[in-house]
Amino acid sequence: MAQVRRHRRAIAATFLGLVALTFAPALAQDPGSKGATDLYDRPVLAFDPGMHTSAIQGLAIDRGGRFAVSGGDEGTIRVWSVSDGRLVRTIWAPLGPDSIGSISTVAISPDGSTIAASGETESHSNDSPIYLFDLDSGEMLRRIVGDEPHTTGFVTFSPDGRFLAAALDNGGLRIFDRDENWGQMFHDDQGKDDDDSYGASFAPDGRLATTSFNGGGTIRLYDSKFRLIRGPIKAPSGSLPFRAEFSPDGRTLAVGYEGGVSVVDLFDGHSLALVGSTSSEMGRDYGGLSQVAWSRDGSAVFAAGSLTGDFIFSWDTNGSLRAFRNCAANLTQDIEAAPGDRILVSTLSRRWFREIILWSVSSPGSRRP
Repeated sequence: MAQVRRHRRAIAATFLGLVALTFAPALAQDPGSKGATDLYDRPVLAFDPGMHTSAIQGLAIDRGGRFAVSGGDEGTIRVWSVSDGRLVRTIWAPLGPDSIGSISTVAISPDGSTIAASGETESHSNDSPIYLFDLDSGEMLRRIVGDEPHTTGFVTFSPDGRFLAAALDNGGLRIFDRDENWGQMFHDDQGKDDDDSYGASFAPDGRLATTSFNGGGTIRLYDSKFRLIRGPIKAPSGSLPFRAEFSPDGRTLAVGYEGGVSVVDLFDGHSLALVGSTSSEMGRDYGGLSQVAWSRDGSAVFAAGSLTGDFIFSWDTNGSLRAFRNCAANLTQDIEAAPGDRILVSTLSRRWFREIILWSVSSPGSRRP
């Protein structure tokens, strides 16, 4: 996949020509909302240009490296073929007249069958549900709603696909169980109502690590039965620990930071003892290194700024730093490791269009795998 971006001028022209014919009748129709969900109770016409037209906040790739899923601020979840960049399917989040329509996080089950997505979708006032969709058909399988406060900052599946972990903005951690029809089986409010959490990662054996802004920035480690075994420990390099990811063997946990912190901390995956830190002075100029991802063979850890900067940084097991400019005039939103030496990058363009790029580490000048 060179990049998920085709025929820009034609699409832009089509959009400008049709926008008045599509959105205006839908807004004028104003069919009202349905019950407490604030959803439209009749179909509403919407225009789909075949790509994201707003920031791509969430990005995920299945274990087999066949499909990538992206979530955008315009309220769509899109499924892409990793091999050729083809748009496989577009899924619309449920919308209503008071909807924000933003998808902030997505995940794919390890077998590639199920998509999880959440964000600020149904209304401004109600808490936002987590949706489960069938990847093949795009049909909604489950709408999870309950005591999830505010919005979900991050979702991820366990290695066996049974559990879905949700790190919540202003609400701690929730775990949902597939074998109980995705009912909530565990929660940890972590002592505070303002416990913003945007990172969660499962190790191969089912251990779960989470990040939190609570207490000046903390990290927790749970065992496979979700018993707290380590932490909360103070995040050593900043008060805003963001994404976290276990290495493929589960021995090391990488944590990136918001707030201009140009450091990725590495922890022992069992004890949370700090085993190393990687840093780049350039990272400070690019909004910090909030996004982290391990190569699939565990030989390198990648990091990038979530909102500013168009560089990706990587460190190998010896600590050697490489910096790559992933694409001109774009801002990195998320990174995911793909099979081989490739990294999947979602961007927020300074232009109108947003992009997803499959980027080769061995040939960084080329966007073709």
